[in-house]
Amino acid sequence: MDAQTGEVYWTHDSFSRIWGSTLVVDGKVLLGNEDGDLLIFEHGKEYAEPRAINLGAPIYSSPVVANQTLYISTQTHLYAVGQAAE
Repeated sequence: MDAQTGEVYWTHDSFSRIWGSTLVVDGKVLLGNEDGDLLIFEHGKEYAEPRAINLGAPIYSSPVVANQTLYISTQTHLYAVGQAAE
């Protein structure tokens, strides 16, 4: 959405309830839904079909980044995604 004019650039129907907020990080927009899908959108004004990763349980909270690690909490698990140690 354009913050100045209110013009909607694009929308996406996740076909599931969304309880958490989005996370914008590294040129991506991440969003979890009640079906357990982590939706990963490219940030921008043009719509591109998101990548969906199913985590097997509802995602009710917002994804969080701390100390270069992405944390995603589902109803049953906490996932921590980071780079492998060298």
